[in-house]
Amino acid sequence: NNLAAGLIDPAPYKRQRGVLLTARAFELEHKNRDASRVSAMEAVKLAPTLVPAAVLAAKFLSEDNQTRRAMRVIEAAWVVHPHPDLADAYAHVRLGDSALERFARVESLAQKMPGHPESALAVARAAMDAGEFARARAALAPLLDAPTQRVAMLMAELERAEHGDDGRARSW
Repeated sequence: NNLAAGLIDPAPYKRQRGVLLTARAFELEHKNRDASRVSAMEAVKLAPTLVPAAVLAAKFLSEDNQTRRAMRVIEAAWVVHPHPDLADAYAHVRLGDSALERFARVESLAQKMPGHPESALAVARAAMDAGEFARARAALAPLLDAPTQRVAMLMAELERAEHGDDGRARSW
């Protein structure tokens, strides 16, 4: 094979192979869970920073009650590519946790990338889900000078949830 012969660079090859295995894992997820799991685990081994691979592998690990391993998989991808899907997977890594437990977990993930907008958004989302509106507002505060669409939508949702204020929600 071209990799063994040294004809291709191993890093892009591993990532490409990881992408293909992830696609295969998603395709098989509802048809053949065992094959899907094998593909997802292989993908995350080859491309640990690939967000979809990390999310799917963590889901399978969580289902197998391997919460710590699932968290490590997500953390490895998060510190390279903070992404909302990773934050969501991290929040829900243990089934049956309360919104406050999920919020605490997301806060610890966010601390691995302090100051990153995705960290702030993840904390705000988890805080809102837990009814911690002041914490959500504090997390979003640094992003309000130049709000993205996601920031504005979260602020609108926050105004509605915290104050029932449709007018302020609409202005966002």
